[in-house]
Amino acid sequence: MKKKYSNFSRYKDVAEKEFKKMKIKGDPEYVTACLTSIIKVNKEWIVPRSNDRTEKIMADGYQWLTLFPKGEKFTIIAVFNEKSEFLEFYFDIAKKTKPKAIIPYIYDLYLDIVITKENEVIFLDEKELKEALEVNEIKKKDYDQAKRTADKIVNRYHKPEGFEKLKQVAKYYLEQITNIK
Repeated sequence: MKKKYSNFSRYKDVAEKEFKKMKIKGDPEYVTACLTSIIKVNKEWIVPRSNDRTEKIMADGYQWLTLFPKGEKFTIIAVFNEKSEFLEFYFDIAKKTKPKAIIPYIYDLYLDIVITKENEVIFLDEKELKEALEVNEIKKKDYDQAKRTADKIVNRYHKPEGFEKLKQVAKYYLEQITNIK
């Protein structure tokens, strides 16, 4: 199980970045927001989409906003391009989240979900989750938790009203955290 930090310190494709963290007060749903502003990359990330399309999700000037929902076993990464246009939500399913750490982090449970700007759902790393169970890297209860969390994410954020609300929340916190000196 990997420990993943919200400042993307282990991403070798990012050459230069700026990191900000904001404790969220008075919001019943979120406790922490982190912003990684990507200044310079060693390599752009271009990912496949349906109908033979691709989407660039990391390049110079892109911003990755990580939201830690209160009491949940996942984080939400909202990806914005250099014009601050929304590109996708990346949900990192976790065994445990640590939003109050100096650099917030999670214990990753392999399974990830992407919801694209077109509201298309993509499951990632299902094979790695199953393999982790088979080699006893995780327990059956962790596997089941990851699957339940994935269902919860899709049921909550794939519906048009949940998707639109999350986009508004992400844009709001992007603006808030960007204005922190």
